[in-house]
Amino acid sequence: MKQIDKERPIKLDTGDGYIKGVSGMQAVHESLDRGWNLIPVGKNKKPLIKWKKYQTTRTTHDQIDRWAEQFPGCSWGLVCGAVSGSLHVVDFDDPEVYESFLKEKLEKNTLIVKTPSGGYHAYFEIKPCPPNITDYKELYNIDTRGEGGYVLAPEISEGYTIISDTGVMRISEEELRAMIDVWQIITDDELFDYDAIKADVTLPDVIRHYGDGDVSEVRSKNDYKLIVCPFHNDRQPSCAIHLRYFKCHGCGKKGSVIDYVMYRQNIDRPLTAAMAIERMMNRQYRKIQTGTGKSGNTDIPIPDASELNGDWIDEKISLDLTRINGFISEYIEYASKRTDAYKEYHYAGALMILSTMTGRKRWIFLKQTILYGNLFQFILGPSTISRKSVAMDIAEEILTHIMGSWDYLAQTFSPEAFTEQMAEMSHRVLIVDEAGQLLANMKKKYMDEAKDLLCKAYDCKGWNRVLTKKKNDNGTRNVVDPYLTIAFATVPDNLLNNCTQDDVNSGWLARFLYFVPKYQKEMLPFELGADRLVAERASIHKKASEINEWLMNTPPQPMEFEKGAFEIFQEWQTKHEESLMKKNDNTNNMVMGRLFPITLKIAMLHAIGRMCNTITKDDIIESMREVDNFFAITSANIIRDVETADRADIVSRKMSTVERYLKNHGGKANRRELLNATKTKVKEFAEIIQAMVTSGAIREIAGENKGKNTTVIYCLQKKS
Repeated sequence: MKQIDKERPIKLDTGDGYIKGVSGMQAVHESLDRGWNLIPVGKNKKPLIKWKKYQTTRTTHDQIDRWAEQFPGCSWGLVCGAVSGSLHVVDFDDPEVYESFLKEKLEKNTLIVKTPSGGYHAYFEIKPCPPNITDYKELYNIDTRGEGGYVLAPEISEGYTIISDTGVMRISEEELRAMIDVWQIITDDELFDYDAIKADVTLPDVIRHYGDGDVSEVRSKNDYKLIVCPFHNDRQPSCAIHLRYFKCHGCGKKGSVIDYVMYRQNIDRPLTAAMAIERMMNRQYRKIQTGTGKSGNTDIPIPDASELNGDWIDEKISLDLTRINGFISEYIEYASKRTDAYKEYHYAGALMILSTMTGRKRWIFLKQTILYGNLFQFILGPSTISRKSVAMDIAEEILTHIMGSWDYLAQTFSPEAFTEQMAEMSHRVLIVDEAGQLLANMKKKYMDEAKDLLCKAYDCKGWNRVLTKKKNDNGTRNVVDPYLTIAFATVPDNLLNNCTQDDVNSGWLARFLYFVPKYQKEMLPFELGADRLVAERASIHKKASEINEWLMNTPPQPMEFEKGAFEIFQEWQTKHEESLMKKNDNTNNMVMGRLFPITLKIAMLHAIGRMCNTITKDDIIESMREVDNFFAITSANIIRDVETADRADIVSRKMSTVERYLKNHGGKANRRELLNATKTKVKEFAEIIQAMVTSGAIREIAGENKGKNTTVIYCLQKKS
C-alpha cells in the first residue's frame, strides 16, 4: 500500500476525538492513495453527488476533504473500473455459494470484504475492465461491479470489513466467468436428483414464476392449458401445458419442467437448470450419499447431523403428537413419508387445512364472544434443513385440490389491495412459504394499516374503506363477515429483524401460533419410487374432501361440548390466571390471554377432523396439553426475543444519535446537551453512555467547576 504524508494537514481534525469523515479521514485518504477512486455516498447507498465525471476522473485529496465537510458522517463509494486500477468486484449475496465453493480458492489470493448483510465482495484487477456483469444473478445470486459501477468502500463504510488482504488478484474476464460458473466443474448426474425435481415441481409452478400465463386450471395429469409460447414469436396460444409435460405445436419444443427452464433461460445444462429451480422453489434437490455426509464431489459439503447442533437445539422443544387421531394423525403420517420436515410443521399444515375448510360453518358460542376456527400460524426454523416450504406445499396442495386457487390472497399486497380482495370474497387464505420480504414490506409507510386490517380479519370483524374512485365507482369497499387463515414460514431472524415492540403491544404477534421445534430430527435422503405414495396421496385427498363435503352439506351451527368438557377448560383457565396474577409477568399474561381462546379453536378443529360437532373431554385435554407444553413456550420465547431485539435496536439508534450529535458539534458535548438530543430518560441515558464509554466509542473528560460539582464533557474517540 502506498504511504501518504503523515504530516499533511487534515482540514476538519479538531484533535478531540475520532469523527468519521473528520479526523477519521486518515483511512479515507489511505484508500485514495491505494489507487481507489472515492465518492461520497448516503445511508441509502446512493451517491450524494453527480458522479459520472468520477468514473474517468481521479478524485483529489482536497476534493475528499471538501466532501467530508459538505456531507459529515457520509459513507464512501469505491468507483470500479479503469479509474481505480481496472478494479472489478464480485458481489456474493448468498454467503453459502462463496463459503462452499470459492472461499479456500480466494481468501489466500485476493482482497475479500465481508458485507453487513453477511455476503462477500471479492476484488479483482481485469484489463480491460468489463462493465457490471449480471448474467449470474438469477442462477447463483452473484453479480459484479466493473466499469460504470461502484461498491461501498471497505473499512471506511460501516459494516464493510476486510477479512483477507493479500493484494488484488489479476485475472481475465474469461477466467472470472469460469470461476463464477463454478458449477461447470461438476458432472450433471453428480449433484442433483432429477427424478425428485420432476416428481415435486410441476410445469404450473415454473410458469407462475416466469409469468408466462394463467395455468391455475392445470391441477391433475388429465388437465392441460394452451398458452402463448415463450420460445418463439407465437401469435396465438400454441404451447400445451400439462402438469408434468409441455409441448409447443408451433416451434416443436417439448419436455419436462427441467427442459422448460433450460429453454426459458437459454441454459445448455440440466445442472444449471436444477440450480435455478432450487432457487425458484426455495427447496433443495441435492443428492445425499448415506454414510458419507457428502455428495459425489468432495468440494460440495452436504449438511450432516453435526451441523444441526448448536443454538437451534440448545433446549429440546417438541410437540408429542402421538395422542391425536382422525384426519390430523392420518395427514401427519402421510406428510412424514414425503419429507423429513419437522412433524410439528405437518401438524401446522393439518390445522391450516381444517381451519380453512371450516370457515364460518362452525363456531363456539361464548357469553363474551363468538369463536370461529380461523388460525394465524408462524412456521419458524433454520433455512433448508428444517424443510418449512416443503411441509407447507404438501398442505397447500390439498387445499388447492379441494377449494381451488381462487381463495388465495396475493402474497404481496397493500392495505388497499387487501381490502379490495377481501371485499370481493371475504373467506380467504394467505400462505407465504418465505415471509421475510412480506414482513419487511410491512415496515414501510404505505403498509402502516396492513397489520390493523389483518387483526380485524383475525377477529372476524368487518370494515369498510374508500379506495381510489373510478368512473361509475365511488371507491367504497365493504368487507363483510371476513374469515382469514394465515400460514407464514421464515427463519427466526427475519421475524426478529422486522418486528418491533409495537407489534407486541398491539397484539399482532400474540395472535399467531408459533411452530418452533428445537431438536435433532431424522434426516431423510431422496428416494426413488414416488409412485408408492400415489395411493396414500389419493386417500388423504379423499379424506379431506369428505370433511369439506360434510361441512358444506350440513347446516352452519355452533359446536357442542361433551358433558364436563367445558368445565375442564374453565378449571384450567382459572388456575393459569391465578398463577399469572401472582407472577405479574406481562409477556406471559399477554401470551396466555390469546392462547385461551386458541385452545378452544384447536379442540374444535380436532373434533371437525373426525367430522364431529361435539368437542369431547379428550379434545379439550389434548389442546390444553399442547398449549402448556409447546405453544405457550414458543410464543413467549418469540415475543421476548422480539422485545430484546427491539430494545437493542433502540439502544443502537440512541448511540448513533449521540455519535451524530458529537460529530456535528465539534466532537464534544455535555450531559444536558446529549440528553436533549437523544430525548432519553436519565436512567436509559446512563446505560447508553456507559456502553459507549466501555466500547471506546466516547470518553469522559472533566469540564467546568460549578461549586461542588464538575461538569462532564463527552468526546468522540479516535479509532485506531
